[in-house]
Amino acid sequence: MDIKIFVCCHKKFNVLENPYLYPIQVGAYFNKSIKGFINDFAGGGVENISCKNKRYCELTAQYFVWKNVDADYYGFFHYRRYLSFSDKEYKTKITCEVVAKNLDDDFAQKFGYANLAKVVKDYDILLPQPSFAPFNIHSHYKLSCMQDIRDLDFCIDYIKKNYPDMTKAAKKYLRQHRGYFCNMFIMKKEIFHSYCKWLFEILDAHEKFNDHENSDVQTYRVSGYLSERLLGIYITYLKQIKKYRIKELQTIKIENAEIIQPLKKECENVIVLPIDEKSHLKASVLLQSIVENVKQKTQVILAYKGVSNTIINALKKQAGEKTIINTLPLTNSINSYHEFIMSLPKLLANFEKVIVLKPYAIALNDVTCTLTKTIAGSRDVDYEIYAKKYPKKAMVNYICDARLEIDLKKLEKLSKDVKSYQELLLALPQEEIQILNQNNLLKFDSLGLKIKEVNAYCAHGLFEEFIKARKEPQLISFEGKVGPLKDMTCEYGAEYYKFARKSPFYELILKQLMTAKLDAKEKRFIKKRKRLDKFAPPGSDKRLALRTISKKYY
Repeated sequence: MDIKIFVCCHKKFNVLENPYLYPIQVGAYFNKSIKGFINDFAGGGVENISCKNKRYCELTAQYFVWKNVDADYYGFFHYRRYLSFSDKEYKTKITCEVVAKNLDDDFAQKFGYANLAKVVKDYDILLPQPSFAPFNIHSHYKLSCMQDIRDLDFCIDYIKKNYPDMTKAAKKYLRQHRGYFCNMFIMKKEIFHSYCKWLFEILDAHEKFNDHENSDVQTYRVSGYLSERLLGIYITYLKQIKKYRIKELQTIKIENAEIIQPLKKECENVIVLPIDEKSHLKASVLLQSIVENVKQKTQVILAYKGVSNTIINALKKQAGEKTIINTLPLTNSINSYHEFIMSLPKLLANFEKVIVLKPYAIALNDVTCTLTKTIAGSRDVDYEIYAKKYPKKAMVNYICDARLEIDLKKLEKLSKDVKSYQELLLALPQEEIQILNQNNLLKFDSLGLKIKEVNAYCAHGLFEEFIKARKEPQLISFEGKVGPLKDMTCEYGAEYYKFARKSPFYELILKQLMTAKLDAKEKRFIKKRKRLDKFAPPGSDKRLALRTISKKYY
């Protein structure tokens, strides 16, 4: 039995290794052919509509296969969506899709790809379980801002006129609240050929009715949108005539299907900055401070998610004589900072040791890796205070994650046994954690209370180290309630804006500063603090007396 299931891709993606799956490139007329992929153009020597991909979407692959490929069964998946052949029903999201992180051996085993041929041969048509629409199918199309209901109505009128026996099926399907979207299916040869003849006849007639040449990019994809509704009508008709064996399967959505080329190691000192849409302004300031202070060749890797290419290109232009800036796009499967930390061994397979910095910081000196163990970080004074107040909730081995130095090869071995950053710290023996001095990462005094609390709750050695670090910090972390992006006059605010002024986003930083609003509690505290400083300036006898009294009674 010859089963050919084509996985539609517009660029090179990971495709599950399976003898029945064939990656096919759509829109190859406009792009360079992908090595190892079939494409919908094939050099133009065969019948195709690849040049219409911007209007027809994945249908250009379907047309090419219809005209040029012979098989007993034809199927179509997307690079991010597959069908499940497992007997087990998995929990789905509201979109009726099962979410999987990666395409790997576990994926094939979990979703029954060893049984693919067996399942296919028992049926004439395999379809995804229909997705829920808040309105009926017709209204759903009508209410979409990217679609014009006149296009769908034309197709319905065409069916009434040329295929009157399908009119009842069309009306029934368009009144439903569940539809077959995404153009995914597996069909027996004769059904597939009949369906394609019917589908492309209607779409060709519609193209003459409305060419959409003046429409926006999304609306111009009209033929692809229409085909999703037409597939549902055709299937509803086949169900009514009760001639074919039809089965619905769960749809799997793959979060991580993109192929990311591994970065090359350019030098020994490597700094990684994770960036998202909320932190690129902070990252630009930190990046500027690193560029100005490095004394040796340093490779800075911008690991980004949800950030536009325009912003990334602006950040890359901040590179200096001794800095190389690379970019690393992150997939949707990484949803937190600690998940990012745990995924670093895979993301940076060519690297041994790296420094990871949270963006809201500045470097006042050369930031270099001093790692000799598995992981290095400084004691988090805020956590030390918390642990002293709530000893039952305290966790051993806790280090500040705003600056981490990591041996990726050792972490890779450990990550097989632990799933989270917290589990990693608990699993690591004390001798594998390198404690950095406080000046390697100084946490600034957000509300002017930190020194007092460190003095009151932390070990005297840590307090002395903290005080000394405040005089000559290498790296300052601004995590806290009132930072320089809220209050320019905060502690180390002048140092922060020394670098912020040279950021390509300085105007946006100023705009954020001017529009920043402190909450009522913060405003009251700052007001009281200013009154106190005026009455008893820091370092004065009055201030010392007040501190002594407060310690005794409070």
